[in-house]
Amino acid sequence: KAWMTHYYPGERPGFLFDEIERAVHPLVSVDTLNILLADREAAKVQLAELLQVHEALRAAHEALAKEQAARGDANGTSRGPGLRSETTYLNIIGGLLTLLLGKSPSGAAYSSFHSLDAVVSALLAHHEGRPGLS
Repeated sequence: KAWMTHYYPGERPGFLFDEIERAVHPLVSVDTLNILLADREAAKVQLAELLQVHEALRAAHEALAKEQAARGDANGTSRGPGLRSETTYLNIIGGLLTLLLGKSPSGAAYSSFHSLDAVVSALLAHHEGRPGLS
């Protein structure tokens, strides 16, 4: 076998080599094959451990999501903004409208919009189909 492997590395006749020896590439030694198999087994073990950790984290996430949903239902809270947030949003919108429709102290318009209708038309034209704009 050693002579055949040394002088004819690409040929492995069936009467001299078994199925496994013929299937292995000539440059792959038994030691290399054992190292690769050990690495494969280590990777399998690591994958199994990571799958267990993933499953535990997924279960914890689902439990927290259910708890959060139950807490939200128990408090009767909705997804809408609170009174303070709504007031802040309205103040921001009012400030933006003042900039869009207002004039400087010298009388020059801040923007090219002359009425609230023009602002609404431009808003609808640029953001058609968005929720809350109709």
